[in-house]
Amino acid sequence: MVDAEKPRELRSQEFWRLNVPTLYASAPKFLAALLAGFLSVLFIAWPVVTSWFSALDVAPSVVYAAAIDTYYAPEDLPADHLIVLYDHARRYIYVTVYTITFPPIVKALIEAKRRGVDVRVITDRGQGNDPKQQRALGLLHSAGIPIRVNQHDGLMHLKQVVIDDEINTTGSMNQTTSGHRYNDERLDVIADRDISIRARDKFLAMWKDPMRYEEWIEP
Repeated sequence: MVDAEKPRELRSQEFWRLNVPTLYASAPKFLAALLAGFLSVLFIAWPVVTSWFSALDVAPSVVYAAAIDTYYAPEDLPADHLIVLYDHARRYIYVTVYTITFPPIVKALIEAKRRGVDVRVITDRGQGNDPKQQRALGLLHSAGIPIRVNQHDGLMHLKQVVIDDEINTTGSMNQTTSGHRYNDERLDVIADRDISIRARDKFLAMWKDPMRYEEWIEP
């Protein structure tokens, strides 16, 4: 014990001389108890924390880059690149386009159909009144390519092609001579399976929707 009659400085020195060894001896036990308490709280709270994140639908974001090639009209003649894709298709070509009149495009789709590729076309009903569009659709239809058009009041204004779950094209270009050679247009060719499958599913949802789309009937 510390003698209370001694001066304060001496009492302090004697206190630390007597108690420091005890403090050092008890430190590992104290730290162990502190760590055990922390782990216990973490163990109890972890399910609650994870349930909060689940309720908020929080998930780590994954960033990846798809391979994209971009072609501009008129300088890059984008329809030529599209025809190359049609020529190399193995399983299917699903075309969703506002206007399709470019003869080499029509020829490439017919040749793909003859190779056994599943070729389908969705286009805009109003554009079917154009004589060039009627001729192009007639040739496709005669080759056994099914065609559907919108029956809703809006436009079918997509310009999208999906090929074999691997390639998806998009942009401003219609599949026409003007879109290929004269207008200011853009064609993006995206080589990405996930994006292509999403585009395929969109096409099939449109194709199977009897309220918004119907079979094209040749005039």
